[in-house]
Amino acid sequence: MKSTKRTNRWISLMLAVVLSVVFATSAYGASTATLSKIILSTNEVTLSLGDSYSLTATGLYSDNSTENLTVYSTWSSSDTKVATIYNGTITAKAVGTATVSATYNNVTQTAQVTVTKKVKALTKDKQSLDLRKGAEATINLTATYSDNMTADVTADADWSSTNDNVATVVNGKVKAIGAGTATITATYGGKTVTVDTKVEVISRLEADHSKVSILLNKSAEVKLTATYSDGEPADVTSSAVWTSSDEDVADFVNGEIHGYGPGTATLTATYGTKSTTITVDVDKTSILTVDDDSLYLNVNDMKKLTLTAMLAEGGSSVVTGSAEWKSSDSSIASVDEGEITAHKSGSAIISATYNGKSVSITVDVEVAKYLDVTPSKLTLSAGATSDLTVKAIYADGSTSNVAGTASYTSDNENAAFAVKGKVTATKTGTAVITVSYGGKTANVTVYVDVPSSLTTTTPQIFLEPNEQATAQVNANYGDNASDKVVTGSATWKSGDEAVATVDGGVVTAVAAGTATITATYNGKSVSMTVYVSTAKRIDASATQVSLLLKKTKSIKLMATYADNSEKDITNIASWTSSNEDVADILNGVITGYKDGTATLTATYGSKTAKITVDVDATSVLNASSTDVFLQAGDTKSITLTAELADSSAENPTPDVTSSATWKSSNESVATVSGNGVITAVASGTATITATYGGKSVKISVDVETARYLEISDDELTLSAGDVDRQVYLTATYSTGQTAKITDKATWSSSDEDVAYVKNGLISTYKMGKAVISGTYGGKTAKVTVYVDIPSKLTTDSKTIRVDVDGEATAELTAVISSGDKDVRTEAEWTSASEKIATVKDGVITGVAEGSTTVKAEYGGLSLTYTVKVGLADVVEADTRALNLSVGDKQQITLTAAVDEDSDPVNVNDKATWKSSKPSVADVKKGLVTAYAKGTATITATYGGQSVTITVGVDQISRIELSEANLSMKSGGTTKLTATAIFSNGMEKDVTDLSEWKSSSVKVATVKDGKVTAVAYGKTSITVKYAGKTAKVAVDVDTLKYLETDYVNVTMAQGSTFQLKATATYADQSEADVSKAGLWTTSKAAVATAKDGLIKANGKGKATITVSFGGKKVKVNVVVK
Repeated sequence: MKSTKRTNRWISLMLAVVLSVVFATSAYGASTATLSKIILSTNEVTLSLGDSYSLTATGLYSDNSTENLTVYSTWSSSDTKVATIYNGTITAKAVGTATVSATYNNVTQTAQVTVTKKVKALTKDKQSLDLRKGAEATINLTATYSDNMTADVTADADWSSTNDNVATVVNGKVKAIGAGTATITATYGGKTVTVDTKVEVISRLEADHSKVSILLNKSAEVKLTATYSDGEPADVTSSAVWTSSDEDVADFVNGEIHGYGPGTATLTATYGTKSTTITVDVDKTSILTVDDDSLYLNVNDMKKLTLTAMLAEGGSSVVTGSAEWKSSDSSIASVDEGEITAHKSGSAIISATYNGKSVSITVDVEVAKYLDVTPSKLTLSAGATSDLTVKAIYADGSTSNVAGTASYTSDNENAAFAVKGKVTATKTGTAVITVSYGGKTANVTVYVDVPSSLTTTTPQIFLEPNEQATAQVNANYGDNASDKVVTGSATWKSGDEAVATVDGGVVTAVAAGTATITATYNGKSVSMTVYVSTAKRIDASATQVSLLLKKTKSIKLMATYADNSEKDITNIASWTSSNEDVADILNGVITGYKDGTATLTATYGSKTAKITVDVDATSVLNASSTDVFLQAGDTKSITLTAELADSSAENPTPDVTSSATWKSSNESVATVSGNGVITAVASGTATITATYGGKSVKISVDVETARYLEISDDELTLSAGDVDRQVYLTATYSTGQTAKITDKATWSSSDEDVAYVKNGLISTYKMGKAVISGTYGGKTAKVTVYVDIPSKLTTDSKTIRVDVDGEATAELTAVISSGDKDVRTEAEWTSASEKIATVKDGVITGVAEGSTTVKAEYGGLSLTYTVKVGLADVVEADTRALNLSVGDKQQITLTAAVDEDSDPVNVNDKATWKSSKPSVADVKKGLVTAYAKGTATITATYGGQSVTITVGVDQISRIELSEANLSMKSGGTTKLTATAIFSNGMEKDVTDLSEWKSSSVKVATVKDGKVTAVAYGKTSITVKYAGKTAKVAVDVDTLKYLETDYVNVTMAQGSTFQLKATATYADQSEADVSKAGLWTTSKAAVATAKDGLIKANGKGKATITVSFGGKKVKVNVVVK
């Protein structure tokens, strides 16, 4: 009967198995996507010691879908002494190389990590650059490493410029291109330095007149002066950019201000970063001009101004004495008929008004025009001092050191202050010091202990709840001073205080999770990541458990951390069951409650582990081991027992090993005998299935399946012809055991023409790159082999000059590990334009005049040359403007040089000459001949460069006389000079060529500019040349006053008396004019006079009057 019951029991068991298979097929028969490969965000990472880098792992599935597997993957490093990795974040620990890998569902991807020495500081030998256009300067960089060793890294750094139109940089060599400012940046080893660069940057820009008054259709000259930071001035009138607020009123053309319409316009001149303005008043009737529109005087100085009225119909007159003069502050400067007297320091406006028109002049009395302070920026440590140089620059160009007398204010005295030119840094911060003197100010920015960046030595912190760790923060300074530990001074903040808190750099773990800790110091911040209870992975002691109903089984859960330490977390982890009615777990003990299957999930931090639990009411099969690791050729015996529902001490669990059916999923990897003996055949994985009584159990077999492989070198730099470079392969198995498997591995090369490998022995053949792979136990390790790969290409010159049909050889050198190598004939050469130049093996042939580029490529690098065929860099004419009269001839000399360092040669005969208007002026081999009145442009072209010369033939804009007015004495002479001003600003003495005329020959005559004073009176001298005229007012015998030595005379009848008449002129000179004066009498019967001699004719009274130079004096005469 018992036998019948047992038979029925087995029949029921078999039926259950069949039904489970049927339902399983129904539930899981649909196809699911499988993981094809893992893609890392990068496969090569280079880090400085102590730095971190986060990788992202993306899974690519068979249906082309993707998933971020970063937090689900198992990450490992081939050498944790060099680099560790946790959740994809690599931390550099020591100089060297390591391979990191991400594994998920038995799919693995690797990345190569190279760790270099930490650059502690990067220093530069130039703090700033101030260059002129075309100039060059070299910035040298020095890296200081964490071991305090130093090296010149100028050629290895990454260089860039914020504005290539201002300055370019190549390997530290800066070239000034155009006016403006740029920042040169160099980066090396995670450190960056900057150098502020100024090109043609001026400290100020000045016009010689801030206000200009001109008549309609007239013009006036103006000069624009730029002063550079070194104090050197330069005339930039023609180089500046001019704009007008109203071009219909006035504009700047060809070096002059032209008036086009009545009104006021503001002209703005811009050069570099500076601008200045000129106010232009245009009048169609008349204007007033003064010989100085601004004055600088010392106290008690006097200055006589000349005021001139210019009329629209031509001509001018001096109206200094006729105008109304006024000062805005007579206590500073007073004025009397144009004569200014300075009284005390300050500024005043002097105005003159005449005939409804006004003009004003600014007078500065001992007032600085500018204030220059150097340096304009300071970087100091707290407690340090530095002296400023403060110069007052006056309008007359004189300077004085006013550091001790200037006043100083600071917008942040807690950071820095200044007294008598000495700046004192007090504590961390930034302050702007304002220097004031004579109404002028200048600013100095002071940085006190202000770091350029913050770094940390603890970018990652791993803790358990309630544990503590101290983070460290260093401040790095822009002046390249040593790093400073500021942990205690920084402000700390936790991004998630539920996970971790921080106080003064001390981090306290609160609960499982990840938090970002941020430290802030003087405006700079750095972040660290804190991992609490976040393991690298968690593993259960069994992933499959079979239980009889109401039976139990103990398991253990272990956590592995980033440092490879392990911890039993069975009772710490959080456990859940997919079906608590079937099975659940408490304190590591699994209990089966009901027939069925349940999945137990353990969660610890962000990691999970799963255990599949099968609960059966009748029986289960148990194998003595469900996970087996073997070496090839090894054997392992498995004992199979059947646990029945009624098993007990009286009814023990039977050994069914020999009665079961055994099967291997992959007999090329492992076989199994009928009595449960597993034999390892070859590397790989297989599943052994044992079946008995309708129940099955599976045993996972790994045969020499490596957990990961390590190769002795990650990267090799070799020379062609090397034949004996051995690399070694080490396998680490899941048991933790390691073994040298170099000879067992399968080796391959990605390019056998470059490098060949056999049993780890590498032979090289030619320049190139090959990846050598060693594969064993399902894992692969790789080493990248560089054969004669250059680190860079160099040449003696990147500019090649060649004549048409000529040849020139471009030098090309490759810098490789074994030394420099001439690779000119091995490189691949191409020309951007073979119509201009061709190239073969570096030999460049000029085809036609012009410029092109030639590129050389070798070893994955390239170098570009500029090729100039028949071109000259510098072509200059000895003049850029000519002013000729009809019939004149003048030779222009044209010189050319291939570069700025070469001597120029005369190319008049070789150049191409052309005139824009041959009818006005023509040219042949540089000889210009003027034919007719007008303007022509001569163009000379040579070597791809052209210069232009403006030729004006009788093109005169105005005539200027050497004197604005003349005051003469009769009989005296003065020589006037007439100068023709051409439209391009050129000048010519035309005194002897002009037509001269006096409006009154009775007062003064003129011949070839020589003026002769004839008699008292006023006249004007007019000069005329080429249709242009100019006038000068002439006053003859103009007196200040006239006097006689007696004004009352008593005489006897018949006697005589000699009087003396003395004239005092405007220049304070005196003269006896007794004979020159006109003598008259009121009563000739009483007295008469001639040449000052009075003759008494009869008794009585008479008045004798002497007249001279517009003045009269009367003498009373009594004859007794």
